[in-house]
Amino acid sequence: MDSEVSGVEKKEEMRRNNQLNGKYLKAIGKMGSKLESDLVSYLNSCVHCGLCSESCHYYLSDKSDSNMPVSKVEAVASIYRRYFTGTGSILPALTGARSLNETAADELVNLAFGSCSMCGRCTIHCSIGIDIAKLVRLTRSMLVELDRVPAGLQSTVNTSLKSGNNMGIPEDELIETKRRKRMRVYSVGSLANLITGLLALCFISLLLSYSAEPNGLYIAGTKNRTEADIPDGGEILYSINNVTIRNFDKLDDNLGDEQAYYTLDTSDGIYTYYGYAERDGRNVTIYSENLSVTFILSDMSNSLFVDLIMPIRPIYYYREPYYSTKGGVGSWVWILIKQLAWIALLNIGIGLINLLPMLPLDGGALFRDIAQKATNEEKGKKIAVVMSLICFIIIILNFIPAFFGGMTSLK
Repeated sequence: MDSEVSGVEKKEEMRRNNQLNGKYLKAIGKMGSKLESDLVSYLNSCVHCGLCSESCHYYLSDKSDSNMPVSKVEAVASIYRRYFTGTGSILPALTGARSLNETAADELVNLAFGSCSMCGRCTIHCSIGIDIAKLVRLTRSMLVELDRVPAGLQSTVNTSLKSGNNMGIPEDELIETKRRKRMRVYSVGSLANLITGLLALCFISLLLSYSAEPNGLYIAGTKNRTEADIPDGGEILYSINNVTIRNFDKLDDNLGDEQAYYTLDTSDGIYTYYGYAERDGRNVTIYSENLSVTFILSDMSNSLFVDLIMPIRPIYYYREPYYSTKGGVGSWVWILIKQLAWIALLNIGIGLINLLPMLPLDGGALFRDIAQKATNEEKGKKIAVVMSLICFIIIILNFIPAFFGGMTSLK
């Protein structure tokens, strides 16, 4: 019985040895396949001067001879001499050649993986130009054939080969991460333009608050239910019955509950009405049996009005008839306000145009990524192209009336 067990153990040991011998042969074959002229030169050129050691952080940490870069060179060079030089094959002891076996493999693992980070500093400091990092890569490729790569590193390699990245992130998550990064890049330009425009509007609001005062109330719109003559929207209500109206408090003081004449001095002219007058929020209505007109007013001292409505108006309206400077303020403030107004108009305009869902604008790229996320890559691209064509057609259609109207006026 003992003899049978002993026989089985011997066969198993022989099988393992054959496997090891096969791996060693593969590792030696890997070395032979990489032996080009530069590697052969490196393996035969080291003079063991030790200058490379002073650049190796592993050696500097403990001054151990095994951590010297020259030790790594000698370890792989001795195996090279054993199998690829005539003298080393016949007289290995004389040339310092050694065979590749389990002991040599253990030493190579520590030298190539345990005490080298492939930083390449030793290569830079080598006095005769040996690429020591390349020799370490050769050693590592041999250890791969021997299945002697450290488990942690091999696990990372396997993960990279399986998933395409060393973190093991699934492909769909990588695609989604890439899409989110693209969307942030596409949106940041328009966002910067819009923020710049809004900041310019804030500065305009501050300048108007401290250096100017409104000449009256802004007529945002009108409603006429009769045939009475009324001013258009976009004008200024300067006064009522020769009393200057700069805010709603002053307006309330000049509206009565009884029928009376109301003479309105506006930037469009003077209008006179007879009837009752009442205010409901921003709406002021003058009415009688044959009259019903409503003025929709805005207080121009309100910063929200300045920020949102004023930039839409032509730039020159910033001075007259809307505002007048306070005492002691020079004309420089209007120059600064006009510059800020142009900055606001251009940045907000560019930011909004760039957000149009039309390729190759950033908005088109954003729309494409959103469509791809909702459907798939190919269908999302097609949807984005169709949307771009629709936007282009709409833009062209908006210019056609103006173009033909201009041609008609020329005739």
